[in-house]
Amino acid sequence: MTNSGTCTPQQKDHALDSTPLWRGKTQAWIETQGVWRSRSPMMETCDWIWEKYLKETKEIETQRQWRQRESERKWWEATAKSIDRQARRWMAQAEAARQAALLEAEKTKRLQEEIKRTKERLEARERRKRQLKEEVKMMGDDSDGEKIRKQKKRDRADKRLVEAWEKYESRWATLLSSSSNERLTFRTIPWPLVSTPSTPSCIVPAHITFFLLSNLHSSDKTQRERLRDAIQRWHNDKFEPRILPRVEEEDRNAVKEGVGIVIRCLNELLQKRQTMPIKIFDSDPTSFGDTAIDDTYAEGRKGVV
Repeated sequence: MTNSGTCTPQQKDHALDSTPLWRGKTQAWIETQGVWRSRSPMMETCDWIWEKYLKETKEIETQRQWRQRESERKWWEATAKSIDRQARRWMAQAEAARQAALLEAEKTKRLQEEIKRTKERLEARERRKRQLKEEVKMMGDDSDGEKIRKQKKRDRADKRLVEAWEKYESRWATLLSSSSNERLTFRTIPWPLVSTPSTPSCIVPAHITFFLLSNLHSSDKTQRERLRDAIQRWHNDKFEPRILPRVEEEDRNAVKEGVGIVIRCLNELLQKRQTMPIKIFDSDPTSFGDTAIDDTYAEGRKGVV
């Protein structure tokens, strides 16, 4: 039996061969501490410089990437704005072309209508000439035949004047009604003339006088009353705010000029009427004053339809 305080030779050998776990960890810690303590200041400086270099390099790369993204964003924004401007220019050009086409089509339509009206006037004039020639041929050259021809001519002129007056009054009633918003042109203005003028130069004071003061209409009114009624319609204070804004822009200057001619004529007639009555030749329009109407109704007149 062995003593508990002594070891056998086998136990001693086992104790020498085995290494406890704490011994290895302790040795590793001691070696690590020795290495760090052995690092020189130069190595530490190099490590600091390297770390700073890596940090600055990373910041520079980050800034470069940000600048690149910002540059790309600005480029896309500029490209989008350029495309938008180009699209707007194309749209504006297309709209201008469309408006020009509409204007050209309207001009063509008006020209065709004017050609058609001119052709109809010429054909009507030729028919009237042939009719008059036939009537003269049938009646002969005797005085009775000439009287009959002149009487028929006067009857046609009287009828046309009465119809023109009725149309004139009806058109003014329509224009002055509160519900009317009709767009007007120079030709659709109800001028105080038997025949519709095509230009302001066709508005002749003598024809205005003949039309307004004829004895074939308005027998219940004096000449002074007729002139005052006409002035109330055509005076600038009444005409410009109520009628002129509805006139198409391209005809507005011509309408202003025509209204000026009418107003001057009415004022002159009103002044003359204060001294003596104005003599009107209702039954023979071809003998009207110095500016004779010259077959206005039977033969037509240049510039008037």
